[in-house]
Amino acid sequence: RAIFAANATLGLAVDINPTELTVRQSAALEPVAASSIVLAKFGHQEIGPVGRRVVVAPDGETIYAGGSTGILVVDATRLTKAEGFLEGTALAALGLSPDGRTIFALEAGSGRIVVLDAGSGTVLGEVPGEGFDRLLAVVPW
Repeated sequence: RAIFAANATLGLAVDINPTELTVRQSAALEPVAASSIVLAKFGHQEIGPVGRRVVVAPDGETIYAGGSTGILVVDATRLTKAEGFLEGTALAALGLSPDGRTIFALEAGSGRIVVLDAGSGTVLGEVPGEGFDRLLAVVPW
């Protein structure tokens, strides 16, 4: 009868009508604790889509869903499984390059960010470092 979304860090809560997919009510609440991170974007570069578990390709034709067993690649037109990438790998977040050709997958636990070709799932490398706990933006460099 309802879909609820809440963010304890930001102190936000939303009630969504599941039939119409519209926001019925939203509230700004006192957060649990003060936010410990402040983000800023400089310049005008295009950024790619990033999500906790799901991102949609810029052309709207492919959905990438990450979870405890890898990335499920879904054909958005037919809602059918197209591929499976990083099978057996638990993921915390996904991001795409602005052109949709490259996936950045944040591994849960290790905090490594693996870089993959979005068409084939081939691992192209990884972002230097580990211990990352969030994936916030994908910007071309």
